[in-house]
Amino acid sequence: MDNITEAQYKEAFDAQVQYENSIAEFNWKILYSISSTAVDDFTVLTKECNVYDKVEIVEEPAGEPESEDGYGVFTSTQVDQWSVGMSGDSFQGNIYAKFSERKWLRIPYEC
Repeated sequence: MDNITEAQYKEAFDAQVQYENSIAEFNWKILYSISSTAVDDFTVLTKECNVYDKVEIVEEPAGEPESEDGYGVFTSTQVDQWSVGMSGDSFQGNIYAKFSERKWLRIPYEC
């Protein structure tokens, strides 16, 4: 197996940054369509985890209700998560954040 060159490493790194920026741009557009405060509320809601993929608006949540009262425009949350890795102290899943009578934001996360 050949070693990766500096140019190949830079190309891969740049592609990863571009991919992550495209996810962030998509997610911000969705959040701004929900409310002018949704970005700030989302930031507080996800401060302890990494949002690694595009959010999605869904009509039904999954997982278990959380004990928190909500995060601004997101009036309640539910979490569907599972353990990843060998140590069992890393998690991945979805946060479901309710923002209207029948709409939830599905947020894929890892921590």
